[in-house]
Amino acid sequence: MNELTAVSRRDTSSFYKDYFDMAFEATDMLSIWWQPFLKGVGRTQLELAGLQSKNAQAMLQWGRQVATARQPGDVITANLELTRAIASNCNDAMPRVSVALTKAAEPVAVFELLPLPIKRTRDSMIISGFDHNDQNQSVELERRVA
Repeated sequence: MNELTAVSRRDTSSFYKDYFDMAFEATDMLSIWWQPFLKGVGRTQLELAGLQSKNAQAMLQWGRQVATARQPGDVITANLELTRAIASNCNDAMPRVSVALTKAAEPVAVFELLPLPIKRTRDSMIISGFDHNDQNQSVELERRVA
């Protein structure tokens, strides 16, 4: 056996693996707090975008009514319908926006830290079609370290 392969560390993982594991665990724990907040903010933005879309449709309809108005009374009626449509849209959307903001401001649920899995000293690989107890194998298996 080569002297370079004879001397090997027992654990072949990186020295920094434990530090990266801790960093990713910390990020995962922090996501418990910021994910519900971002979900609430995103839902609020979607509700406001829907409100803007409905108000834009009301504005386009108002423009069409003003363009086809034949009397001054038709323009006043179009303005009143625009005001009523915008107020109705806001009245419909604001309860949903307030629910979304309430969800964003809710406290975080209590969670339990689970213990980390037991770290194995070495990995094993299962080779299908190979019987380890078979003594008639003509090929010698040699363990090599990466």
